[in-house]
Amino acid sequence: MSNAIVMRDSNGRFIKGNLGFWLGKKRSQVGEKHWNWKGDNVGYYGWHDWAEKILGKANRCDNVECIYPRLNARGKIMLAPGGYHLSCVSGLYLRDVKDIQMLCISCHMNYDVKYHWGTMADLFEKDRTGSPSIRKQYL
Repeated sequence: MSNAIVMRDSNGRFIKGNLGFWLGKKRSQVGEKHWNWKGDNVGYYGWHDWAEKILGKANRCDNVECIYPRLNARGKIMLAPGGYHLSCVSGLYLRDVKDIQMLCISCHMNYDVKYHWGTMADLFEKDRTGSPSIRKQYL
């Protein structure tokens, strides 16, 4: 039981969290080497997972015009943002670090409205040229 390679206890049960489980596993199949890598054809949620893996969770607002404390839409004082989002600059969701920005929730909403993107999760089924995808009809 003191040996770290042992995968089962004296009763033959698997020892949870044992490093022996990962011995011999293919740990090199990450990123572009993974069999299911989509590249620039990644989906909306897959792009956000990739961006969060590269940059970490959003923790600031990159908008220089974002000022706190300020009044919200109901006239109450907001001391700090309610949260932060990773946002795509171009709307094309390419795997490019320059195409990612961190915004507070209100700046993210304003940014999407400014460029008439609406809710990108709903509009994402458009292809890269802007024409609607046939798959949108079947969702």
